[in-house]
Amino acid sequence: MESIEYYDQMARQHLKRSPKHILLLHEMDISALFIGDLVIALRKKGWKIITPEEAYNDPISKYETNQIFPYNPGRIGEIAKDRGQQSGLWHISCDEVYLEKRFKEEVLN
Repeated sequence: MESIEYYDQMARQHLKRSPKHILLLHEMDISALFIGDLVIALRKKGWKIITPEEAYNDPISKYETNQIFPYNPGRIGEIAKDRGQQSGLWHISCDEVYLEKRFKEEVLN
């Protein structure tokens, strides 16, 4: 949820609105195990689950970046970079050191 809210806030900053987001989940056992929990958490925070067709009707789906990144920060990160944001294009959950620390604290302990 932290990552979802982070990118939504970035979108609101640069687009002045919350676009219709598409959430990419990789096909892994862990994703399958917790998809129900994620949907419950999203709905508790007021998010609405929509079809891909609805999402792709949002104007953001046609946005093309001015610069291709070696490591893609997603559409919202691309927009932020194109509009002058220099840092914070990726949520901290994309950092392996951060993830390893959280794993040790929250899973192993």
